[in-house]
Amino acid sequence: MGSVEVLVPLGTFAMVVAIVWVVQAHGAKNRSTFYETVRAAIERGADLTPDTVRALGAPKRSRHADIKWGIIWMALAAACVVFGWTVGGLEPDEDVFHVFMGIAAFPGFVGLALLLYGVLTFKSQE
Repeated sequence: MGSVEVLVPLGTFAMVVAIVWVVQAHGAKNRSTFYETVRAAIERGADLTPDTVRALGAPKRSRHADIKWGIIWMALAAACVVFGWTVGGLEPDEDVFHVFMGIAAFPGFVGLALLLYGVLTFKSQE
């Protein structure tokens, strides 16, 4: 087994980790800047109404955020199932599909829980 066979998969997973890290670091920096601005305003004795906080750039949460994330997690589970089915068709080992079905269960159930929570809270807000 040469170094290329190790570096290509390792580089792929490292790139996914790097992308997630960059996105998270950028979001953390934005939140930190927002909270520093709010803290400075409070220390100066400024009157902070909800409209003022929103104007400063408070993080907004959509009413449909749980439903959206539930759909995304369910799509990830479906992608795992399709990938397992595809790999299972190429490989003579029949257990590949079942392994990917087990892997898909985790994002599938998370997505299902988020969808149910989003629907139930959306109905209670009406």
